[in-house]
Amino acid sequence: MCKMEEKVEKIEGMISSVVKLTSVSALFTYYKPEEVLGYCKGCPNHGQIWSCPPYEGDEAAFLKDYDEAMVIGIRTKSFEQTKESLGRALIALSESYPVEVLIAGNCFLCAPCTKASGKPCAHPSKMKYSLESLGFHVSDICENILDVSLEWHDHDPIYLATAAVLYKKNGLSSEDKERLTERILWRLGLEGLS
Repeated sequence: MCKMEEKVEKIEGMISSVVKLTSVSALFTYYKPEEVLGYCKGCPNHGQIWSCPPYEGDEAAFLKDYDEAMVIGIRTKSFEQTKESLGRALIALSESYPVEVLIAGNCFLCAPCTKASGKPCAHPSKMKYSLESLGFHVSDICENILDVSLEWHDHDPIYLATAAVLYKKNGLSSEDKERLTERILWRLGLEGLS
């Protein structure tokens, strides 16, 4: 059974977070499906999880109906935990606020995913795609939109960065950005809700 938590504990290893409003056209600057989906082919989740490629059509096409997006980035030393906690926070937010989200990484709601056994998605209304699964180059988005570059030391990263996107029909106002940023940070255990 999949359950969304109202608030997660502060994520161990999380270094910092950043939230920026950008245009969807700016996001498409980093749309490189041939390169990124080529990386996906080497992943064991490829074709085994509903949120992972290959897809029947152009899954990123729906984003073209939007003008603005909020990009959320986190620098962390606990990549998997951060990715899932951010995803859970955004899914919960999308259930209480009229927004759509793209999570970081693959869907994590059910283990194992029903796709591997040839069954339909157990939670199609909660399953979310990620930027990378749609063909967006996330490290370029982190570096160029969020100003978060990966720093390496002796072939191992000093920290990792992950990114997710939140978008809304009819755009995101500065009030939306402020309210949503506050709620995201609260759900991640980073600050209190005022």
